[in-house]
Amino acid sequence: MLSASETMYTLIIIPKMLCNLTGLSQPISLAGCATQMFFITLAINNCFLLTAMGHDCYVAICNPLRYSVIVNKRACIQLVWEACSIGLVVAMTQVTSVFRLSFCATKLAHFICDI
Repeated sequence: MLSASETMYTLIIIPKMLCNLTGLSQPISLAGCATQMFFITLAINNCFLLTAMGHDCYVAICNPLRYSVIVNKRACIQLVWEACSIGLVVAMTQVTSVFRLSFCATKLAHFICDI
């Protein structure tokens, strides 16, 4: 899950950045910026997934004999589900908050739309 999230994050930024570096710097529309910002913000899943991995290591070190009981398949699926759902809620909240504001132009001269 962590590698999929990181791959998605990279695939969103690199094409537009390479296009701008080759000299074809074209502005990005507000809708494109909102989409890009949503997927970039969705990468906050990485933080929550790393937290879940830290919990896994903690249980493995502190309770090695009970590890298979505490960290079973159901617990792993639940941790991944919670990380993804929290990331989705944060991404949706952040993007809707930013794009409720008014903008002077309909195009932005950047390759990455970030807060």
